[in-house]
Amino acid sequence: MTVIDFTAHAVALAPIAPRRRYVGVLTATTAQSVRRVIAPFGFAIETCDPDAFLEHLSGPAHVCAIIDPTALDQAHLVETVARLRRMPRPAVVCAPSFTESIQDAVRIASETGAAVAIQSLDQDRAALVRTLLAVVPPTDAAMILELLEPAFATLPPMLRKCLAGMFDAAAAVESPATLAARAGMSRRSLDRWLTRGGAPSARRLVAMPPLLRALRLLRETTLPIRTIATICGLRTPRRLHDYTIELAGLTPNEIRTSGDAIETLIERMAMSLVGSVR
Repeated sequence: MTVIDFTAHAVALAPIAPRRRYVGVLTATTAQSVRRVIAPFGFAIETCDPDAFLEHLSGPAHVCAIIDPTALDQAHLVETVARLRRMPRPAVVCAPSFTESIQDAVRIASETGAAVAIQSLDQDRAALVRTLLAVVPPTDAAMILELLEPAFATLPPMLRKCLAGMFDAAAAVESPATLAARAGMSRRSLDRWLTRGGAPSARRLVAMPPLLRALRLLRETTLPIRTIATICGLRTPRRLHDYTIELAGLTPNEIRTSGDAIETLIERMAMSLVGSVR
């Protein structure tokens, strides 16, 4: 995978409606660490007390939640999970590296689909920036999986589980080979199962999670297309361009400027995937 030195590529996120907002409930130490990391990128995290944070979680879905579990008492923690489940949105849990905090972070992530960034933040700045920018609402993954369900119906349970797991907020970028290995089968067996069940090819399936992340960044930020491709694990702008043309019928620039809703683009990609095997 291509590695990018994010600290050398400061970018400004100009207003795009609706522009993603980052609202956090953080301890002073975590807030200072995160702000130091993200400062070169021109976006900011609004910090607030737990009650105000809960109000934000009842608002628009483009508000991204940044959570430090140590800044919440048990009652606020339970309510945070409840509201994230009720109104899904991009969410990142920044957990200081001690056991209780990490346990709370994993609990939030498992119940809401949030990504987890474990400190020390200063030691992995690029990973934190990628996490903050690339997370997408769990509803995006749920929508594409629901649309593809008929094509997955006859696949082995472990393979179905692995396909759904590719869309987890913190999941690594997959390849057909790693997908096969996680499902406990050879690459040839993977292709055979997909063909037999009338599912899309492995190459197309593993392109979907990074492409969902790219869609959100194209529509919600003014990050350069090259940076978006790298953040999403697609290595080069050309690969991002090829995937968006193949699966959405639009170039990255056309996705950025089109008036289509994200849901419409997801439906278009699902239709492309299913249509490719008919």
